[in-house]
Amino acid sequence: MLNDIPYTVKVSPRARRVTLRIQPGVGLVVSIPKRFAKRDIPEVLAEHETWIRKSLQDQEASTPEAYRQWPPQTLSLQAIAEQWHCHFDAQSSRLDVSTSPECHLHLSTTADDRPAVAHAVATVLKRRARAVLPDWVQRLAAPHGLSVKRVSVRGQRTLWGSYSSSGTLSLNYKLLFLPPRYVDYVVLHELAHTRFLDHSPQFWDLLFSLDPDAEHLHHTMQDETHAVPPWLDLA
Repeated sequence: MLNDIPYTVKVSPRARRVTLRIQPGVGLVVSIPKRFAKRDIPEVLAEHETWIRKSLQDQEASTPEAYRQWPPQTLSLQAIAEQWHCHFDAQSSRLDVSTSPECHLHLSTTADDRPAVAHAVATVLKRRARAVLPDWVQRLAAPHGLSVKRVSVRGQRTLWGSYSSSGTLSLNYKLLFLPPRYVDYVVLHELAHTRFLDHSPQFWDLLFSLDPDAEHLHHTMQDETHAVPPWLDLA
């Protein structure tokens, strides 16, 4: 039995069978149909023990060592060359966040509530991203005669950025963890959508003219996702 592996149960009214997945920052997630008896979950897990253990090991191996620690000690914001140091006050039960000019992130909490800590950190990171990413967009847009009506910073689960027909360019605050060159690529990709909303050949031609390395960056983007702390998905 997998008594040594914690898991999260999610009840899905539309699910027809039990599904297992390894979610970054969360671990093993078991989705069950509404009428499935939770007491039967251990039996299902036992049947898939080999896959579960291997998947968890693979996830840990792909996660930078600094982000395997809990509570988090440092945050490496490559995009803006900042290294944040996290400090926790275990004597306080009230969650409070403050930052200092020396890039110290102070959280008044015991850090036992991981989703609460992740949400607090994400809130601060979004604030930092809103201070730098709109200017980043403007800096890349102006030389090419491109513009947007508004830049929005969000915490999308699966997207680095998007552009709407209303003129809003949305960027993921997690871009702060990527090397600057990849942030350039994401911004230019979305700026190309100001001319072509689809991914037509004309869109790619425009993007390649804006960024000759776009194809390489597009195919290696996934490799950079490991720079993002997986526990931020709890926010």
